[in-house]
Amino acid sequence: MILVWAFSALAGLFWCVLFSPWTSDSVLFWPMMTAASGTLAAFGFLAQQEQSDIYRFRPRHVLAGALSALLLYGFFYLGRQVLTRVLPLAGQEISDVYAIRQEAPIGVIVFLLLFWIGPAEEIFWRGFVQQRCMKHFGQWHGLALAAFIYAMVHIWSFNLTLFLAAGVCGLWWGLQFLMFRNLWPVIISHALWDVLIFVVLPLNS
Repeated sequence: MILVWAFSALAGLFWCVLFSPWTSDSVLFWPMMTAASGTLAAFGFLAQQEQSDIYRFRPRHVLAGALSALLLYGFFYLGRQVLTRVLPLAGQEISDVYAIRQEAPIGVIVFLLLFWIGPAEEIFWRGFVQQRCMKHFGQWHGLALAAFIYAMVHIWSFNLTLFLAAGVCGLWWGLQFLMFRNLWPVIISHALWDVLIFVVLPLNS
């Protein structure tokens, strides 16, 4: 677990630079996110490369990933209706997240979310962190711990809505990974959901 804690601490450092109020205005979000997610994915892949079965693609993974992305979007759509009524600041916090769309052309953002950031995050968070956590603490405790770490690195944003969203996503993709024991369904789900909620049908209006 030493590598899990070390790489998770590195992820926390990256996310602090990306999201904290002290540093976020001083960095270019999309280049930094691309570099951070790629670095973590490389570490995770190299540390877990013996798990070749989790990278074995099957056509049914496309349908599973697409359906997962649609269901998760629906959950977030309904969740936004509730959250904005329960938490007075939720609407503004959601708008703050969407502000980073202004930092790059939409086409570039879609490409990065589909083919780099979404896949890279899953290789690291589910392919490495969750795998190691489940190995040491059992399936369900390991899943919960991995989802908690995934949510915690977002704490630097001081955005409760983003923190809760990360926790939900960590559990959702963690359960999907546990079900399939393969990264392709969660990679497809993550990438499609990112584009759907961030570009195609945003929830900030």
